[in-house]
Amino acid sequence: MANVEKMIAETFLEMAQGLESGSYGKRPKIALTGMGSEHGEENAMEAALMAAKDGVDVYYIGSLEAEGVTTVKVADDEEGHKKMEEMLANGEVDGAVTMHFPFPIGVSTVGRVVTPAKGREMFVANTTGTSSADRIEGMIKNTIYGIIAAKTCGIANPTVGILNVDGARQTEKALKELQENGYDITFAESARADGGCVMRGNDVLQGTPDIMVTDSLTGNIMVKMLSSAATGGSFEATGYGYGPGIGEGYEQLVMIVSRASGAPVIAGAIRYAAQLVRNKVFAVAKAEFAAAKKAGLKEILDARKAAAKPAAAEEDVKEPPKEIVTAQIAGIEVMDLEDAVKAFNNVKVGVSWDPETQMGSQINERQLEKILSYVEIGKQEGARLICGGERITDGELAKGCFMRPTLLADVTNDMRVAQEEIFGPVACILKFRDEDEVIRMANDNAYGLGGAVWTRDLNRAIRVSRGIETGRMWVNTYNQIPEGSPFGGYKESGIGRETHKVILEHYTQMKNIMINLSEAPSGFYPAK
Repeated sequence: MANVEKMIAETFLEMAQGLESGSYGKRPKIALTGMGSEHGEENAMEAALMAAKDGVDVYYIGSLEAEGVTTVKVADDEEGHKKMEEMLANGEVDGAVTMHFPFPIGVSTVGRVVTPAKGREMFVANTTGTSSADRIEGMIKNTIYGIIAAKTCGIANPTVGILNVDGARQTEKALKELQENGYDITFAESARADGGCVMRGNDVLQGTPDIMVTDSLTGNIMVKMLSSAATGGSFEATGYGYGPGIGEGYEQLVMIVSRASGAPVIAGAIRYAAQLVRNKVFAVAKAEFAAAKKAGLKEILDARKAAAKPAAAEEDVKEPPKEIVTAQIAGIEVMDLEDAVKAFNNVKVGVSWDPETQMGSQINERQLEKILSYVEIGKQEGARLICGGERITDGELAKGCFMRPTLLADVTNDMRVAQEEIFGPVACILKFRDEDEVIRMANDNAYGLGGAVWTRDLNRAIRVSRGIETGRMWVNTYNQIPEGSPFGGYKESGIGRETHKVILEHYTQMKNIMINLSEAPSGFYPAK
């Protein structure tokens, strides 16, 4: 009986709230982290109140309170993010709006803007996150992500345009093949005289397509410009922010806004999130991914990679198939990751007598096998291979102990690949939130030979260099070893110091001898 009464009460409450807000049905629960904005917490709270009037239960995570929203008190931005993630994980909220979030690789955000020429809304796919380390593959996936967002927001047959950036034509070709195979894509026609689905700047301003497909760097800039053009850039006044993170199998609704977003944009982001919740975005995503797979998405992506592969005679570096990573990578921009993969794959591996060689062979077969075993250990512990991770079996190098430079993501500090010395061309990406955390992580290790910090802040460089327990630290460089500088490490790295006179101190035992030349007693209790 009590359950029935509760159900009736909830129904009448929903009806009353619907009459007030104009939005009927269960109210979406959306969290908002309010700290960290360039415009202060008051700006974020104003947005929360605006969205609450439109039928959204807003959970404000911060220090301010106001009637109409539920406040979850936290001390600072870091605690706020932890609380947001906890509420999402526990199902206390349906989604969240925040100013930064480390999305997994394979997940990117779909922004939503108001174009200035005709006041038309347009989805931008994508604006943050990494759909793929491969640019064109990423833009193909961005198209599907954009379609998911647009359909969930009520556009039954959204039109797709591809911004005229690097890779636009290859993306167009792949998408039209997907269309021919049965995937439902409607291409927009450019407002320019030559038409076509490749969009120009005029199309951005007019909002020609429902979905503008681009890379994340361009999409991010586009949202910033369109949202703050009327204010001179310091205050984002129109639009819905950078949108939700979307990816295959990813079912956590997190919306991104900028630190410069004004209350109207933050409120728009909360409404955008609520709309996605009401219209079951994850169910729409599941259906779209299934349809794309049925139309041969995987085969199209594999064929594109094979076609882009250089001829065997010219091949110096073979890039392995990409894998979607599932762990978060904080503190690394999309283009930085893309550039890192390119840099690793472009390292010239070869014989030592070739002047073009940048990296030679491993010392012997046993060591090569050991390095490769570490890559497998990393994968077994949850790390994901971004590039490399294999022996070179091409041409003359197949006769030696040559290996491709390797990059691992999803690495945590407790993994063996992070804790043990591999002595091979393997680099790991670990996430951290702040300076103190990265120092703790670096010191949570049995070794301490060398390290480096990259920053534009000299004070930070000194703090981190002093805080990390290593014998040598480089700032904005690496492996520079001037003649005569002390070499050696802390903890289990090394046995003292080399290449400097301080090596003598390792073999020196200090002793103090204090002599009283007077015949009178002295000491702690001299005679009176």
